[in-house]
Amino acid sequence: MDALDYRLVFDAIGDALAVLGRKPGEPIQVLDVNRAWERLFDCSRADYLARSIECAFPSRVVVEIYHGWERCIGAGVALELQTNMTAVSGAGTQVWKLLPMDTADGKVDRMILVARASPVEAATLSPGSCSHDILEQTSDIVAYLDRQARVLYVNAPGLRTLDIGRSDPLGKTVAELWPNSRSAMMFHDAVLKTVQIQTLQEAEFSIDQPDGCRIWLQVRLTLERDAGGNMISVIAVGRDITSLKLAEEKLCQSEQHFRTLAEHSPDCILRYDRETRMMYANPTLERFYGIPVEEFLGNRIGELHERRNLRDREDIVASMREAVERVLREGQPVSFEMRGHNPSSIHGISYMNYVVVPERDADGQIESVLAIGRDIGQLKAIEADLRGLNATLEQRVAIRAGDLERANRDLRSFAYTASHDLRAPLRAIIGFATMIDRDEGDKLSDQGRALLKRICAAGSKLGHLIDDILRYSQAGQAELSHRAVGLAQMAQGVAAELREQYPNATVSVAELPRVWGDSTMLRQVLQNLIGNALKFSVRQAQPRVEVNWLRQNGEVVFYVRDNGAGFDMRYADKLGAMFQRLHHECEFPGSGIGLAIVQRLIERHGGQLWARGEVGVGATFFFTVPRAGSEISDSTARTGS
Repeated sequence: MDALDYRLVFDAIGDALAVLGRKPGEPIQVLDVNRAWERLFDCSRADYLARSIECAFPSRVVVEIYHGWERCIGAGVALELQTNMTAVSGAGTQVWKLLPMDTADGKVDRMILVARASPVEAATLSPGSCSHDILEQTSDIVAYLDRQARVLYVNAPGLRTLDIGRSDPLGKTVAELWPNSRSAMMFHDAVLKTVQIQTLQEAEFSIDQPDGCRIWLQVRLTLERDAGGNMISVIAVGRDITSLKLAEEKLCQSEQHFRTLAEHSPDCILRYDRETRMMYANPTLERFYGIPVEEFLGNRIGELHERRNLRDREDIVASMREAVERVLREGQPVSFEMRGHNPSSIHGISYMNYVVVPERDADGQIESVLAIGRDIGQLKAIEADLRGLNATLEQRVAIRAGDLERANRDLRSFAYTASHDLRAPLRAIIGFATMIDRDEGDKLSDQGRALLKRICAAGSKLGHLIDDILRYSQAGQAELSHRAVGLAQMAQGVAAELREQYPNATVSVAELPRVWGDSTMLRQVLQNLIGNALKFSVRQAQPRVEVNWLRQNGEVVFYVRDNGAGFDMRYADKLGAMFQRLHHECEFPGSGIGLAIVQRLIERHGGQLWARGEVGVGATFFFTVPRAGSEISDSTARTGS
C-alpha cells in the first residue's frame, strides 16, 4: 500500500488517530494525525506534526504515554490508558488506547494513539504494515472493492459486524453475498455509480444477519488512485448506526402514537413555542371554535382573533396567554377554567378546563408548552342541576322540619294530657274504689269485692302504663348531656338495687370500657336491660345474668346475657316496638314499653340495639354507643358474638 493509499485510508477512518514515534534518547513526537483527530480537537494537522507530546497533550496524558510506551514496545500489545482528554470541539471526555506498530524490519518504534467517544476493545495486532494495523484496529468497517464491486479486502471489525469469515467475501460482490437483500443491491449499484462518476458518495444501508437481526450502516464511498491519478479501487468505510436507527424508530413510533392519540382525542391539545406561537393543534380545536386548525398554526396567542375581530373571545385569549407565559416564566404546570363560544354546543357556549405544562429538552430547558383542554360543559350543567336540587331539597327539609316540630308539639301536648288530664280521673276511680272497699266492703258479696279489687288493679296498671308512656316521651325529648361514663360501675349499681327483688340471681359485671354519653339515659338502658334479664330468668333454679363487651368488625359492642325464658328468633323484629310482648302477661308482667325506651335512648346516642335468643335457653341483648372503646387496646379486646 503506497503513500496515497495510506493517506486515503488514514483520513477515512472515523476514530481520531495520532501516530507517535520516538528515536533513541529523544522525546516522543507526533508524526501524523487523521481528519477525525482534526475534527475532534478543532485543530489542523500542521499544529501537531514534528511536535513533542509535551507540547501537544496535557501533562497527565503525557505521563500515561511515557509509562505505557515501554510496556507496549516490550509486549507488542495494545494498552488502555488510565486517563482522558476533553475534546476542544465539545465532544466530551475521550477514552484513549496505545497501539504498537511494526516497521518493515519488524521493530516497533511507533505507536498509534486512539481517541474515541466510547471504550474500545483490546486487540492484539498481527505483524503488518502501518496501514494494515490501522485498518484492523479501527472500530469502523473498511472494505476495498474493484470496478465490478467485488470485495478485495474487509477488515476485522467488518468481518465481525457482517458475520462473515475472512475468506468468504473475497472475490464476491455484495449482491452475491446477500442475494435476496435489496440493500445489498443498492450498495452494489452505489459502488458502480462511484466508479462511473468518479466522486465521493454517502448512503445508509441495512443488512439482515443470519440470526434475524438487522444492522444499519452509514457508508462513505471514495476512490483509491495511483500516483498518476488512475483509479485502483473503491474504499468503503462504514459505521454501525443500528442503535441510532433503533432510537429513531422508537422516536418515530412514539411520535406516531402521540399523533394518533391527539388526532382522535376528545380533548383540545395545543402546543406553543417559547414565543407563544402555536406549533400544533388537534382537530378538536376546530370543533370547539369553528375555525380551521391551519389558520391558528404559526400565530401568536390572540393574533388570529385580532385579525378576525373576534371581540367575544377576548377573555379566552387573555386566560390562555397568561397561563402559557406563566408556565414559560415559572416552569410549573398551571390549570384554569374558562367560558367561551362553541358553535358545536347546543347553546353555543362551552366551558373548558385547561392544564398547561412545560416541555423540556435534554438539558432541562423549556422548549415548548403543551395545553390540554377538556370540555366540562356537561359537568357544569350537572352542577347547575345539583344546585337546583339542593335548593329544592332545602325547601323540602324546611317543610319536613316544620312537620316534625308540629309532631313534637303534639307529642308534648299528649304527654301533658297523659300526665294531668288522665291522671285526675284515674286517681278518682282508684280513690272511690278504695273508699267503697273500706266503708262498704262488708256489705258487698264475694263477687262484688272481687270486681272491686279488679278495678283497683286495673287502675294501678293504667297508672304504670301512663308512667311508662311519659318515660318514653321524655326519652325522645330530653337533651343529651355528654360526658365520660363508666358503664361497669353503673351496671354494678343497678344490679345492687335489684338484688333485693331477685335475691337468688347472680349478676356478673365485667370490666367495661368507658364511653361518652348521657349518664342518666345510659343508666336507664342498663336498668331496663338488666331488669328484664332478671325478670325473665326468675323461674330458673340458678338465674344468671352477665354484663360484658366484645369487639365486632372493629367496633365495641356491649351485651346483657341471661339464662331465662328466651324467645323465638322469628319474632325478633317486634322487639323494641311499643306495647309489643313476646310472652303473656300472666307469665311475666310488664307493659311492653321497656325495650322501646332502651331502643330510643340508644338511637339518640347514635348506636344500635339488637338481640339473639333461644326459647328455654336465654337471650342476649347487644347495643353500641359511638366513641366507645377509645381507651381500649387490642390486647385486651374480646371477640365473639
